[in-house]
Amino acid sequence: GIRTTNSGSTTVTQLTNRIQGTATTTDAATQTLVFSFPLGASPSNYQFDVSVSAFNVTDNLGATYKFIFPLRTDGISPFSYGLTSPIQNEEGAMSTIVVALQGVIVDNTLKLRVNGLAGKTINWVSVGTYVQAN
Repeated sequence: GIRTTNSGSTTVTQLTNRIQGTATTTDAATQTLVFSFPLGASPSNYQFDVSVSAFNVTDNLGATYKFIFPLRTDGISPFSYGLTSPIQNEEGAMSTIVVALQGVIVDNTLKLRVNGLAGKTINWVSVGTYVQAN
């Protein structure tokens, strides 16, 4: 959906079905959270469309990922179905990075987690939208 707010002569328009997050990784061992999205207590079906860009500041290399991710929840636990693998474009050593978009059963959320590269500073930015039916 869309939300607008007015303040004097200024109108702000905002997407309400938008997810975004950022993170920085400096090693390959630590899984780092980029964003977490709560699925809510009502049974629903979602389609997530998430783009991720990673920039290796240390080596001046890049990587991008595109997820189209179906997810259903009963209000307690998420269930992913269909194709959930990303389209990925990775340059050089960036091909060993681990990127995971997953429904997490413990707290009924969708989480984007990443692992970086040992000794490399990588900046991550993600943005996405979702469609929900309930």
